[in-house]
Amino acid sequence: MLAEMKADMFKGREGTVLEINTPQGPIRTVLMQVREMPQAYSPRATRLPFSLLMKAAPHAQVPSSLYQLRDPKLGTIDGLYLSPVMAPEFGPPGHAMYYEAVFS
Repeated sequence: MLAEMKADMFKGREGTVLEINTPQGPIRTVLMQVREMPQAYSPRATRLPFSLLMKAAPHAQVPSSLYQLRDPKLGTIDGLYLSPVMAPEFGPPGHAMYYEAVFS
């Protein structure tokens, strides 16, 4: 399923609750941003690279790793690499955790 993912599948869905399944239990996140990255496009690519930015509660801390993501529209997405990131445009550090998934 990861190979078929495109930004259009998430555009306009900001505010949607997505769930990250972790060994410690599920973490509820909110989709904050879908960003296309045309500068990262390669002629051999099968899609335009994009990223998803998700917001979680400040105590919802997990390391960069592969996770399963549950989306109410798309279902379960396996093997998604998520990294914690800073997102100052959405608030001061410490008020929330932010995770990014990049699709290249």
